[in-house]
Amino acid sequence: METENREIFNGIAGKYINPWCIPGRKRKKIEKIADSLGLKKGMKVLEPGCGRGDFSSFILERITGSGFLYLADVSEKMLDYAGKNTGGFENVKLIRKCACSTGIKENSLDAVAAFNSFPHFYPKQKFVDHFSKILKKNK
Repeated sequence: METENREIFNGIAGKYINPWCIPGRKRKKIEKIADSLGLKKGMKVLEPGCGRGDFSSFILERITGSGFLYLADVSEKMLDYAGKNTGGFENVKLIRKCACSTGIKENSLDAVAAFNSFPHFYPKQKFVDHFSKILKKNK
């Protein structure tokens, strides 16, 4: 499935426009969704299946420069766009890997924010298990 997803998303990377992130009513909904995530200044966050990084700016606004954002995607072409969209930020790392094997240290992240990508993850439990390992444990 990873190879198939890579091929599909590499094929559409240059022409894909996320309708949720363009100005208008839907963008206001995205602002509300981003606000509801509970992201705060200084948090370390993974955005799996980040695509072109359309949602990344919403995360970065909330975690600010003192936070850190990992962007993971299997599509190198989508990740290239994500890099361009977040190029002015030093607190962003691009990971060209499957979101279920990011290489991120266990118990090190405050949040995982998968926007519009989870339907493409299969098998879902594999991803949930990985995210559970890399998230900090509540004490």
